[in-house]
Amino acid sequence: MGRNLKNAQVVVEDDFGVCVWQMPDGAFLGDDEGRFLSLQGALYDPLIEIKMRKAAKYYLGEEAELGGPFWLPGSRQVTDNEAEDQMDRLLEGKIPDVADQASQLEKKNI
Repeated sequence: MGRNLKNAQVVVEDDFGVCVWQMPDGAFLGDDEGRFLSLQGALYDPLIEIKMRKAAKYYLGEEAELGGPFWLPGSRQVTDNEAEDQMDRLLEGKIPDVADQASQLEKKNI
């Protein structure tokens, strides 16, 4: 069980991320192959949120208005090929994302 910590705050270290469309049930709008409707850019960019709303309405109609943008700070979009490469690296016991590996080394000042 977790503890409810008073005065605890989430610290976001990156001002870049990926915006996805979240429906009221917590599900993210996407296809049946695990690809989600998403755009990457500066966190909470109103232009990205407007584009996401328009795209969600295009796919779902007025039902999309029940949902809203959900930001994943520090994330980036990857292609299907990159996702396959990352899975291969994971199965080999390596850090899946080469970009993440580079940022981890940078944080360690190596």
